[in-house]
Amino acid sequence: MIQAQMPHIKLRTERHCKFVEDKAMVINHKGFVSPCYALMHSYNCYIYWRIKEMYPFYLGNVTKELLDQIWTEPIYINFRRAVNDFQFPSCTDCKFMDGCSYVDNNDSDCWGNSPSCAECLWSRQLIACP
Repeated sequence: MIQAQMPHIKLRTERHCKFVEDKAMVINHKGFVSPCYALMHSYNCYIYWRIKEMYPFYLGNVTKELLDQIWTEPIYINFRRAVNDFQFPSCTDCKFMDGCSYVDNNDSDCWGNSPSCAECLWSRQLIACP
């Protein structure tokens, strides 16, 4: 049996969201609108060999309202502003990460954001956006 050993990689603190910068969004097969792929569905990811549960974040449904109405809702405008300014903590750089329950999922973070993009793998360019 061959076993691969992963190198220790320190994540960068520079973060940006290509989805917000490109004014993009994602619509799933049921019409639900999410701001990005990371928030489109439920799944688990691993960050520093730690499991993180990801929950979807929907801002509307195109089967019930027009796309431009969803785009201009205050909740979506405020979300884009927060992401554009990256007003999220950098959990992977925090010395309290090992004892912090905020890193268990993306529901919220210690700065009061919900959902939290604090450990977004796309924003750290570990996963490439299309």
